[in-house]
Amino acid sequence: MLKTFKTALVEYLEALFTSITVLILIYVFIAFPVTVQGISMQPNLYTGDRLLVETVTPRVWGYERGEIVVVSSAVSGVPGMLSELLVKRVVGLPGERIKIFNCKVYFYKDSQVYELKENMYLPDGTCTLGGRRIEDGRPYTIPEGEYMVLGDNRENSTDSRNIGFVKKENIQGKVVILFFPTDKIRMY
Repeated sequence: MLKTFKTALVEYLEALFTSITVLILIYVFIAFPVTVQGISMQPNLYTGDRLLVETVTPRVWGYERGEIVVVSSAVSGVPGMLSELLVKRVVGLPGERIKIFNCKVYFYKDSQVYELKENMYLPDGTCTLGGRRIEDGRPYTIPEGEYMVLGDNRENSTDSRNIGFVKKENIQGKVVILFFPTDKIRMY
């Protein structure tokens, strides 16, 4: 009986150790959870929403316009935010020329100017104004390896308009699923 108990205990501990090791490896190399804090992504994400952030494919292919990403706040230069992660949306890509003007975001491609269509995630009438680092009415070229990120709540967001463009290595990954609360589950 004692031998059976010891065998079962060893098997249980091996399974527990293996499970913890696998979870740590997933967390470090593949995906990790993030809880939204603040109002900068409303009306799409709210404080307490839990997201799964994937890290593998962005390392290979980078990020696409419209994706929701998690940025290390250490790049922001905002006091008191050094340990937080910022949840933002990619709106400008490396090498693009962009401009915020007349409440809209514009980008230049092949010598043409295009208005960024954001009606899939922003309410009608949302006004995007410039900030301290990306001023209204002035065109900017996004450096290679950097992105322009904005919060969906344009009036209440610390984003590229105030912290500048974000280097790819400071983006932790892209959001792939909102998994809590369960009545809001959705893929991105």
